[in-house]
Amino acid sequence: MTYFIGGLGLSSVATRGRVLPQSGIQIPLGTTNLDSFISGFPTGSEFRFLAGTYRLQNIGTLTARTGDIYHGTTSGSTLLTTLSGAQLLTGWTPDGSGHWFVTGVTVENPTGNPASCSTLAGNFDPDYPNCIHPEDLFMDDVVKLHVSTLPEVVPGTWYFDYAANTVYVGDDPTGMVVELSAVQSLYTPLSSAQTVTLADLIVEKFATPQDSGAVNMGYSPFGGYFWVTEGCEVRYNHGSGVACDAETTVRNCYIHHNMRFGLNGAGWNNIVEGNEIAFNNYMKMFNPYDGAGGSKWVFSTDMIIRGNYSHDNWGPGLWTDINNIRILYEDNLVEDNHMAGIFHEISYECEIVNNTLRRNGITSAAFPFYPSDGGIQVYDSRNVEVHGNLLEQNYQEIACLSDARDGTVGIDGPWELTGLNVHGNTVVNTTVPAGGGRSGAETTHPVTQWNNNTYTLGSAIPERWYYNSIGYQQAGWQGIGFDTTSSITFV
Repeated sequence: MTYFIGGLGLSSVATRGRVLPQSGIQIPLGTTNLDSFISGFPTGSEFRFLAGTYRLQNIGTLTARTGDIYHGTTSGSTLLTTLSGAQLLTGWTPDGSGHWFVTGVTVENPTGNPASCSTLAGNFDPDYPNCIHPEDLFMDDVVKLHVSTLPEVVPGTWYFDYAANTVYVGDDPTGMVVELSAVQSLYTPLSSAQTVTLADLIVEKFATPQDSGAVNMGYSPFGGYFWVTEGCEVRYNHGSGVACDAETTVRNCYIHHNMRFGLNGAGWNNIVEGNEIAFNNYMKMFNPYDGAGGSKWVFSTDMIIRGNYSHDNWGPGLWTDINNIRILYEDNLVEDNHMAGIFHEISYECEIVNNTLRRNGITSAAFPFYPSDGGIQVYDSRNVEVHGNLLEQNYQEIACLSDARDGTVGIDGPWELTGLNVHGNTVVNTTVPAGGGRSGAETTHPVTQWNNNTYTLGSAIPERWYYNSIGYQQAGWQGIGFDTTSSITFV
């Protein structure tokens, strides 16, 4: 497995370019109506956006058609085409009080749920109540903090007087490219089209509602299946970068610096593979306990999450939460996420195999001695097998829990931590302080198997395991039947 490891720019997706040859019907940069242009060609055509930036506020969202392919222009391995959901703001005037303003800005999208914003005292800095507004302002690609009143505007912040159609900023915009996200999504919503492909494009700065994706792939209730997003860079969108629906594939993309999630969605037979998912919720706009970070899928069936590199997200790295069944996490590299690395929650059958998880939960470490912020985390989920994984220096390691939702009936029976099978994993934890570095199951339910694992642990903290509200050192843990055939070394 080859992982795509890079920094913040296009160099990190260099090997993802040239998914498609430089062919197809060329969409001119001066196009004024995207749908009108595309409708002049047969369904199932291949279209190529030219090098440059297309602003969808000027040309309209893309109404996908069955069988169509939409791809960008590349130079070698570099992506040269940007589809932007932002409008340019020009004509700034200083107000004499340290602010600059522009009038006539008529963008206003529906607001979201304030409970999702980062406003929990003591846990988030800064509080961000304006995450409910999907409009974000960028100055030379740097997002600014959206404040609620004009007196709050200082350098690094901005304010939108929606009633007066006026935007204020606290930084001198002279000589800068100032953009305001305006369009909600790339595709026209609720599409019934099938077998749609998007490739080799940069998709950025959409005013995506907090539970939606800038790349909104199909709509299964209307039959919109078999969509593919491949080789794209998806960044700086307000809600999620990419939203999966049924029978969709997201492959070899760089999905980063989106305000809430890199990916989210639901459906069946989805494949997410070979992507780099990084620095999402980086502004800490959204409460990661409510939902934010690298990814979150709900109500998904027969899903494959394979070979991704998920790192530095403010929240979990890879997350399936509520009524997911038959999920495979395989060959993922998951590092340095604020909370759990891989998290399977109030769901059903799942296999977590051959993943590498490092340093997840370290920046949170919110609840010492509690099974959270783990490399692998399983809550209230039946028939989960965790095997063949390498876990190194996560805040907690394999952290499993029955909480107040235990016994609640979901779509396939009760949510409960039964059928848990943990074997053949390698755990290295020598640096995490007391209260962390533990593995176990906080539950009254029996564990099917916890054995044949290999541990290298720091000797300063001997109590490394827990079961049913009791912490254990090695002898006690093995005395209740766990890890009796495992290798345990203290250093």
